[in-house]
Amino acid sequence: MKRLWTFLTILWSLSFLFSCSIESERTAWPVTLIEEETNGEYVEGEVIVTIDESVACGDIDVLVPGNRVKTVTPKGSSQRMLLYRLFDRDECDTVIIALMSSGLVNYAEKNAVYSLCEYVPDDPYYSTCQYSPQITGCEEAWEAVQSPGGGIIVAVLDTGINGEHEELEGRVIAGRNVLTGEDIPEGTNSDDNGHGSHVAGIIGAKGDNGKGIAGVAWDCSLMPVKIFGNDIQTTTAHIAEAIVWAVDHGARVISMSFVGMLYSMAVNDAVNYALNRDVVLVAAMGNDGRAKIEYPGAHPGVIAVGATNGRDQVAYFSTRGNHISVAAPGESIYSLKNTSNTEYVFGSGTSMATPFVTGVAALLLSARPELTPVELRSIIEDSAVPLGPDEFSPAYGYGRVSVYNALNLDARNNYGTVTVNVTNRDEPVGGIKVLLEDTADNTIVQAGITSYGGIEGVLNGQIVFNHIHPGDYRVRVQAGIHKETFISITPKSREQTASFAFDTPMVLVVNAIKVADASLLTAEALYAERLTSMGKAFTLWKTAYHGPPPKSLIDAYDLLIWFTGNTQNNPSKQIEILTEYEITLLEEYCDKGGRLYLSGNNIAQHLKRFDPDFLAGYLHAEYLTSPLSHDELLGRGLLDGMDFFISMADDDQIDILDGATGILDSSDEPDENHWAGLSWDSGYRLIFTTPYPNQINSSFHEEFFNRVLTWLESDG
Repeated sequence: MKRLWTFLTILWSLSFLFSCSIESERTAWPVTLIEEETNGEYVEGEVIVTIDESVACGDIDVLVPGNRVKTVTPKGSSQRMLLYRLFDRDECDTVIIALMSSGLVNYAEKNAVYSLCEYVPDDPYYSTCQYSPQITGCEEAWEAVQSPGGGIIVAVLDTGINGEHEELEGRVIAGRNVLTGEDIPEGTNSDDNGHGSHVAGIIGAKGDNGKGIAGVAWDCSLMPVKIFGNDIQTTTAHIAEAIVWAVDHGARVISMSFVGMLYSMAVNDAVNYALNRDVVLVAAMGNDGRAKIEYPGAHPGVIAVGATNGRDQVAYFSTRGNHISVAAPGESIYSLKNTSNTEYVFGSGTSMATPFVTGVAALLLSARPELTPVELRSIIEDSAVPLGPDEFSPAYGYGRVSVYNALNLDARNNYGTVTVNVTNRDEPVGGIKVLLEDTADNTIVQAGITSYGGIEGVLNGQIVFNHIHPGDYRVRVQAGIHKETFISITPKSREQTASFAFDTPMVLVVNAIKVADASLLTAEALYAERLTSMGKAFTLWKTAYHGPPPKSLIDAYDLLIWFTGNTQNNPSKQIEILTEYEITLLEEYCDKGGRLYLSGNNIAQHLKRFDPDFLAGYLHAEYLTSPLSHDELLGRGLLDGMDFFISMADDDQIDILDGATGILDSSDEPDENHWAGLSWDSGYRLIFTTPYPNQINSSFHEEFFNRVLTWLESDG
């Protein structure tokens, strides 16, 4: 907190240098902590879940030891977002794993924390200190547009708006307090912090009325969507709900002067929901002054805004980054006060630059309502004035906005779309990792996996990267066998397709360990290195991150390796090694003729309790009723060479019945058979070991793994 106040003091002092040189009134903006206790960048004990409309909320409620405190249902969407508050705040990881393993949810994640791009108040005297309209061409634009921003609803996701201020009279429409779940009546003061009113004034303070200041789009309607109280933090759930609510209630532009360090699937879904309905989103870069990736500005399609000062230079506090779009005046900006209906105050930050660009977007849409978000963004960037020798810079993007220039540009779309298709033997294959890299600096622009079915508007085996800047790119497929191709996005060639075809048995490796601990990474490295060295095409699916693989994904692969185990030592947080849903997946895979290599600690013990017939159905085996010595196992095909895979004091032991034969003799002793792996007649679909082979450099394990792959690929 001391460092925060030191930073604020510096900002305050420097912003004063650019204010009017008269006696000033100092206003201290309140800074308090969020009401919910936070742990790092998350709210403790809160989980966000997204489900399809076909899944009943009650089916999820019974899985979560806590209360559902929020349900968000976007109009026309097939998804719903649920927010839960757990009884035990320490159970987030366990609950998320259980939800992802249930097969009922699209995803589950912790509720991340975002902060206002806080600004420092300065001299509240107007005088001649409103420099931004003059240097950005607002005056010429106002002359050209009869009603700047007229007919456009701008949602301000912030601390609320003082709808009683003289500059906003009659133009603050009804809004929403997402924090309380209550509506905000039109024309009321919902701002108990001041940040939102300052932002609203920059967007739409009434011009040409003989009072105070002039906003960029002074005839627009302002919609307060309150996601911050009298503090500086909000959460993923509040932001996602606020975006959806604003879109569903007519907003055409959304202003977001806040940042968070963590990527959120819920917020990304909300951003796409808005963009797909032609809603423009504008967000702050942040006030860190360094190169940094922060959200929601870094979500593709959002206009991310940096700040400049009165000398048309990049403000020292403005965060840098390749995802920046443009810069706008953000230092010593004069705007409205929340505690008075006639007073004004200075402030600095990308929080002030963001609403300026929001106002530009509203003004352009009022003159040309047919513009799409990508067209409007392209116009704003093409019309900007570069602040240095480079056409684009991580400090100022494409330049400082020019309102009049933007008004006079034709509609354009400078952004491209890259569609990637991956097939194996002419059949689409999902779950393949695809990277889009900028060849100029070898940075990853976007990444994802090909669709495995169920993603709206995307074909199976396909991934689409939208909002791609013009430039040269490398498209890389990571599937053990790496493939790449090069494409270029230009204004004349914006739609590009890259296709990758495999013609080899592909392996799906399912990491079904449900906690992201060291064993998860160790096992991944084992299988990835071994399969890569063998020249196999494969993909790795992580249950801890994505939940169990859907059936549509498994069906696209020829070979299946599934490893799991007990990764929780605390009995009170025991996690199922194989859930009922996962066992069903494996059964269906074997029933259709697939062969499976299953490995991991405690699997047999787990199955003995929950599905005692599973191994007997697919592996010619039954459970031993009591531990046997090595000697007693002679002739059963399971001997002391299995020390690598089975503990003689462990309940995991199984008795191999007739029809099972050893495939690898690891013994150097004559007349002894130390079998390390087993092969079965054609009627059996499963190899089982416990745990997985963990000595990758051992020739013994290398030979065993080779034998396993040979069996998996064999016919009959």
